[in-house]
Amino acid sequence: MNIGSTSGSAMTVSTQATHMVSDAEQRVTVAAQQVAGSMSQRPIEETGGVTEALVDMQQGKQLVSAAGKLIEAQSAQIGYLLDTQV
Repeated sequence: MNIGSTSGSAMTVSTQATHMVSDAEQRVTVAAQQVAGSMSQRPIEETGGVTEALVDMQQGKQLVSAAGKLIEAQSAQIGYLLDTQV
């Protein structure tokens, strides 16, 4: 059984998810600034990526949660293996 590969996989997913959330937060901030900057006499124009950025942020949060659950399962598995080996 190769437990190390599970750990590396969980950390990779967690790192990717963290980057995804960070990138999405930056895009939401830019879109919000565009909306705030367009508050004038002219109508507000479509900001383009707000919805996509918010969806990406939610996906990133779910990936972080999944990575955490994977780490918890790995920890429980290691604990079980240690209990049965002793």
